[in-house]
Amino acid sequence: MFLFVALLLAAPAAAVVINRVTVATTETLIYTAPVGGATVIVRNPGTVSVYLGPTGVLTTTGFELAAGDAMSIPMGSGDTLYGIVASGTNVVHTMEPRR
Repeated sequence: MFLFVALLLAAPAAAVVINRVTVATTETLIYTAPVGGATVIVRNPGTVSVYLGPTGVLTTTGFELAAGDAMSIPMGSGDTLYGIVASGTNVVHTMEPRR
């Protein structure tokens, strides 16, 4: 008689989560932190500035992320990051390292 033991092998979680978000002239959700929080890296490879902040962000109140710049932002559990541009659209990249 043989005894078979099944092993559940799960794929490891991704080491990083990468996204691209098109930011418009109305507030656009860029990132929502997972439970436990995270540090997100935001990069603006576009040609116009993106203004970052909480919901309700405006080009006059947001933190300017100039074209070609990047920054890391520590965020708490469930925190959100929005962006807006003065005209047109612009793609931003986000990267969240996972432990």
